[in-house]
Amino acid sequence: MKILSSKKIRKQLKILWPMFTKLDEIWLTDRDYYCPPIKQVDEAIKKCGVVNKLPKGEAFDCDDFALVANALVRLYFIEKEWNKEGNNWYPIAFGEAIGTKWNGWSDVHSANICICEEGIMLLEPQHGTMWRANTNDDNLFFIKI
Repeated sequence: MKILSSKKIRKQLKILWPMFTKLDEIWLTDRDYYCPPIKQVDEAIKKCGVVNKLPKGEAFDCDDFALVANALVRLYFIEKEWNKEGNNWYPIAFGEAIGTKWNGWSDVHSANICICEEGIMLLEPQHGTMWRANTNDDNLFFIKI
């Protein structure tokens, strides 16, 4: 089980995106976080009900999907994963991100971010695609975990 402090997570994020220079660009609201395996996050996304089950359009678009996915994935982990292997004292390192480039696609957009055992992953909650974040293909300017 991987537990990281908010300081270590902030350092990892700043290595990947060195343009993060201000405290208000990365919001980490807890001291320590549980960094789950990608497999658990993928399962949570598939089972929580956000992908392909919510309306799409300007009234409910990317920022709404990211917000709902954040809440539903957290609830999934509370119900299914907490109290196993002692990770019940740590919140999951899963949150929302806003950026201008996503997996090579350029546009102002909101999606989800997760610090997993295997690294920093980005997730498109509207269709469930998950990929490893990288400097060349992803450009974020705000993160809240």
